[in-house]
Amino acid sequence: MVRLFTEAPSEVPRLHREGSMQIWVEFKNTILPWLVAAAVVALLITEHQRTTAALLAANGRLASAVELQGRALDGVRDLLSKQGYTLPPFDASR
Repeated sequence: MVRLFTEAPSEVPRLHREGSMQIWVEFKNTILPWLVAAAVVALLITEHQRTTAALLAANGRLASAVELQGRALDGVRDLLSKQGYTLPPFDASR
């Protein structure tokens, strides 16, 4: 049988454990924080997009309701004018 290591057989498992532990420490201290930060940023971007879409949808519904109410008020104004009532012009500053 050929020996691949120059150390004594009892030293190989200890060196292997130290090497794998060193890799874990390097990963934990250098790569893992970047992965966590990237995940947090991705989550924030997703939530921002979702919130923005919800706000745009609500704004669209509100604009539609305001337009519908404006048309209804125009109908009321027309009806009253046909019956002889005069209303002051709608002041846009209110």
